[in-house]
Amino acid sequence: MDFYDGRLRARDARGATLFDAVPAAAYRGVLAEPSGPGGPHLRALGPETGWYRVGPLARLQVCDLLTSEKAETERQRLLAPGDGKPLQGSVFHHGARLVELLHAAELIRDLLDDPELLGTDLMADRGAPQREAVGVIEAPRGTLLQRYEVDEAGRIRRCTLLFVHPQQQPGDGCGAAGGGGAILRRPPRHRGSARPYRGGDPRL
Repeated sequence: MDFYDGRLRARDARGATLFDAVPAAAYRGVLAEPSGPGGPHLRALGPETGWYRVGPLARLQVCDLLTSEKAETERQRLLAPGDGKPLQGSVFHHGARLVELLHAAELIRDLLDDPELLGTDLMADRGAPQREAVGVIEAPRGTLLQRYEVDEAGRIRRCTLLFVHPQQQPGDGCGAAGGGGAILRRPPRHRGSARPYRGGDPRL
């Protein structure tokens, strides 16, 4: 699992992959953001069955692994009753939060000894100015998507925010994907993926 980098993935209520390795900047190709009733949904499945979840339980069921040893062991233990199929239920949602807390604690421990963070070269290269940018972050309650457009002076002219709550569509016990799918960015295979983001919001 990766909280900052990586690409988008969705699985359906049976655990089958709906899409994978979609760049964050291309999220509008797989997600619809209607301005009226219905809420966001997976384009391929439409507004009736394309709703999805993005919270801790969905994240743990969509990712391949956690990069911290103890948390990955607990993730596998938590998901074992599903035998490869998505789980639902309050106890699993609460368990997923605990696994993510353990994962964050292990990553923080590793970051405290990271020589790159203890060095003096701490400024990133800004690169060339961009007129449009997409940000996707795994927040405590789920995936938050942001898209910004700026003018030549760098002033924000358009901002689209896809908050967690509209993406957390309720399920009827049909798996982490609900009717459509669960989304999470899959982890890239480099140490840079070990950067946790945690907050204090306990809600779903």
